[in-house]
Amino acid sequence: MFALRKTQSVASVPTHAAETEALADTLFAIESVFNNDITLAEEVLGKGHSSFHELGKALMVLLRSSLGFDGEASSNAASFLADAEAKASIQRSRVEPPRNASDSIFPAGSEYSVCQAEAQLAAAIVAVLSQRMTEYLRGLYKIRQAYMLFRGIADHESRRVRHEKLKELDIARTSAAMILDDKTLAEDESAKTLFDISTPNLMTVADTYTYTGTNLCFGALLVALSMVPSAFQQVLRVVGFKGNKDRGLALLWETSKFSNVHGALAALALLSFYNVVRSAGDILDGENYPKERCEALVDTMTKRYPQSVFWTLEEARMTACRRELEDAIQILSRPVDHPVKQLISLTLVEKSMYQMLHHDYQACSEGFIRCIALSKYSQALYYYNAASANVESYRMAQTSDPARAEEYKQQAAEYFHTALHGADMTTLLSTTLPFDALVIRKINKWQARADQLGVDLVDAVGVSPMEEMIYYYGGHKWMQRPELEQSLAMISWSEKSSLWATAEVDDRCILSLLKAVVYRWLGDLPVARSLLTGILKEDPKFFKGKLNDNWILPSAHYEMAIISWAERDEPGNNQAAKVEECAQWLDKVSKWEKYELDARISLKVKAAQDVVATYRKKTKTREKY
Repeated sequence: MFALRKTQSVASVPTHAAETEALADTLFAIESVFNNDITLAEEVLGKGHSSFHELGKALMVLLRSSLGFDGEASSNAASFLADAEAKASIQRSRVEPPRNASDSIFPAGSEYSVCQAEAQLAAAIVAVLSQRMTEYLRGLYKIRQAYMLFRGIADHESRRVRHEKLKELDIARTSAAMILDDKTLAEDESAKTLFDISTPNLMTVADTYTYTGTNLCFGALLVALSMVPSAFQQVLRVVGFKGNKDRGLALLWETSKFSNVHGALAALALLSFYNVVRSAGDILDGENYPKERCEALVDTMTKRYPQSVFWTLEEARMTACRRELEDAIQILSRPVDHPVKQLISLTLVEKSMYQMLHHDYQACSEGFIRCIALSKYSQALYYYNAASANVESYRMAQTSDPARAEEYKQQAAEYFHTALHGADMTTLLSTTLPFDALVIRKINKWQARADQLGVDLVDAVGVSPMEEMIYYYGGHKWMQRPELEQSLAMISWSEKSSLWATAEVDDRCILSLLKAVVYRWLGDLPVARSLLTGILKEDPKFFKGKLNDNWILPSAHYEMAIISWAERDEPGNNQAAKVEECAQWLDKVSKWEKYELDARISLKVKAAQDVVATYRKKTKTREKY
C-alpha cells in the first residue's frame, strides 16, 4: 500500500498553489473510495507528502484496518496520522494572511486546523483499535483537542452567519455585544432558527474544505455526544464536551449538499444515525425519522457514486425499513465492480442478517461462514449465527426429513464448537466484546445442560437462538405478518419439545419475552402485556448466575414501556397517564444494574426518554395556549 516515512520537518513553506493542488488531489483521491475505487485513491495519495496527503494515506489504511479489525494496519495509520498532524500544525503556524482577505470567509490557515483536527479524530479511532488503555486515554485527549479546534472554527462561522442574518433583518438596534457574543449557538437556545443553514459563497478550495470538514466533524461530534446516556453527560461537560443533536444534524445535512468526500461522509453519518434511530426506535413520535428526506439522500448519492457499495447498502436498508426483505436481499446480491474485500464484507453481513429475518436459514448460515473469510471482526459471533441457523433447520426437518435433520445437527454442533474453541475472540481494551461474551456464555450454558440431561449439545439448546438474536438486532420490526407468524412458530417449538419440562425459569421467560415481542408486532397488545406480566412476577434470583440470562428482566421492563406508549392512542385510554406509565418503566430500566448487552438497551432507553421528554414539552405548550 504506502511506504512508511519518518516525519520530516518542513524546511520551507510550500507555495499557495502547491498546497491548493495537494488539497485538491487529496479530496479527489479520498472521494474515489465512495465510487468503490480504493486502488485509485492509494495511487494518487502515494505521489504526495503534504499534510493533506498524509491524512489521506492514514484514512485509507484506517479504512482497511477498521473494516478488517487489523491491528498491524492500525499502527501504520497512526504513523501517517502523526505525520499529518505535525505537518498541519507547522503549516498553520507559518501561514501569512493573504493580501486579498475578502476571498476567504475563514481566518488564514483554517484549512490546516481542519486537517490537524481530522487527523486527531482519526488518531482517536486508531487508539480504540489498539486495544491498549494508555492509547485509549490518549485517544480521548485527541478527541478533546479536535473538538476545541472544530468548535473554534464553527463559532467563527456561526457569528458570521448571525451577523448576516441580523443585517438582513435590519435590526439596527442590536448591540455589537450581542453580535460578538462568545457563546456558541449550541448554547444559545434563542438562535435555533439559525439551524436552517444557508450555504455561503465559497470562493476557494481551501474554504470549501474548511467549511465542509468543520461541519462534518463538529456536527458528528455534537450528535454523538447528545446520544451519551444522561449519567455521563455531566462528566463530559466538566471536560468541555457538550452535545446538541439539532445543531449537529443541521450541520451534517448542510455538508451532504457538497459533492466531495465530506459530503459523502456526512450522508453516511446521517443515514447511520437514522438507521440507529429506526433500530433503537421502538418508541417514536413520528418526527424522529425523516423518511422522504433520507430516501432522497440515498437517491442522490447513488447517482453521484453509481459504483459504490456504501449506497447499495443504504438502499437495501431503506428497502428493509419498508418490510420488503426479499427485495433488500436482491439489492445486496447485485454484482459489484472492483470488489474490495473489506467493503464486500459489510454487504454480506447485512445480507445474512436479512436472510435471518426472512427465515432463510441455510442461506443465512452460508453467508455468515463466508463473512469469516472476509473479516477478522467477531468471528465467534459469525460461527454462532451459522450454528443457530442450522439448529432451526434441524428442528424443522426432524419430522419431515430425519436424515437431513441429522446433517443440520452435525453442522450446528461443529460451528458451536468452533465458536467456543476455534475462533478468534474480538477484544476491546482487553475486554471481550459483548456479543462474543454472549456466545461464550450461551454455549457453556447449553453444554452444562447437555451434560446434566445426558443429551447432545444441539438437543440441549434452549428457546430459538435465531429468534433471540433477531430480538437483539431489533429485527422483528422489519417483518411482515407471514414472517412474524413463522417467528412465533419457531419460538413455540420449544414448548412441544420433550425436554421442555426440564427448562429453567430464565429459559421459560425467554420464550415469554420473545412471544410478547412478536404479538406486539402482530398488534395483539393484551397478549403481549400478559406474557410480560408473567415474567415480572418471577423472583429475580432465577436470572442471576454466570450462566443465566440476566438481560431478561430489564428487557421485559423496556417492553412494558413500549406497550404503554402504544396504548396511549387506544380508545378509552388517558393519553397523559399512559405516557407517564411509559416514563416510569423507562426510568426503572435506566437505573438497572449492569447486565448482558446493556449498552444496546441503554441506547434504546435513551432514545425513548428523549421522545417522551419532547412529547411532554409539546403537551405543556399546547396546554399553555
